Amino acid sequence: MNKNDQTLMDELRSIADECPPRPLGKCLDEAKSVICGERQDTYGKPEDSFKIIAQYWSIYLKNRSNLCQDEGCPNYGYPHVCNPYELLPEDIAHMMILFKMARTQGQSPSRDNYVDLCGYAAIAADRFSD
Repeated sequence: MNKNDQTLMDELRSIADECPPRPLGKCLDEAKSVICGERQDTYGKPEDSFKIIAQYWSIYLKNRSNLCQDEGCPNYGYPHVCNPYELLPEDIAHMMILFKMARTQGQSPSRDNYVDLCGYAAIAADRFSD
């Protein structure tokens, strides 16, 4: 380590020593204020939202697992399961679209959900389709 690097490291240590550590639980306090306040007001109770998301994802996964996802398999694209537990990047895009659709079922659907939904759909269209 050259002299300039050592000086920089010493300065960083000095700054770090001056910063008080965050109290334990601060992250939990922040999360609690979000999920028990603004988010719950917007989307309703988490268990209700999770139930809708679970229903959407279950239907999606049930239907997608019927088609072979292995491009090297002679049954590719046809009803046949090589590995029903393997998710592909496009599956994640599709499931995030469904996640945002479920979010629109909350007490106060937010425009942000529709913007995000469009974003996930655009990614899927641009990256995973012909």
